Amino acid sequence: MSVTELSNVEIKARYTTLYNFQMLGPCVATIRQKDVFFNCSRGRLKLRTEHYIETGKVSTKLIFYVRPDEQGPHLSEILISEMAETPGLAEVLTAACGIFTTINKTRRLYMIGRTRVHLDEVEGKGKFLELEVVLRQGEQVSSGREEAESIMKTLGLSSADLVTGSYADMK
Repeated sequence: MSVTELSNVEIKARYTTLYNFQMLGPCVATIRQKDVFFNCSRGRLKLRTEHYIETGKVSTKLIFYVRPDEQGPHLSEILISEMAETPGLAEVLTAACGIFTTINKTRRLYMIGRTRVHLDEVEGKGKFLELEVVLRQGEQVSSGREEAESIMKTLGLSSADLVTGSYADMK
């Protein structure tokens, strides 16, 4: 089991229509995800199970992240541990932390350069677009923000479309 450390600049927005949807190009993957969020005193901790529709691959990741709950492009610091199988892990985490909530979604993944574009249909919450501009080691957050804002503009998203927090926080 290895741990991956990432920093990225993210935005999350509700959408009904994307005006320049064609700029996304072909869908890289369609993924059904189940995120179990655990109570956590700092940041967010979730156990994610992913089922890749096109290939049938299933993966499990334990993800911890810290980011501000604000609209617009913001920095997220993430630790990810991908595991082949996790028998009993959910039960141990539930006993230790308790479950905050569970989120089920279907995610279509697109790439615009280094930016991951997620079109999410979140069960009981609606349709969302997420941009994740993956920062290079030592890169300034401002360049990631500029890239996210440029893509938002091209897609026809405005600040009125932006939402704060995690899907887990939405009522």
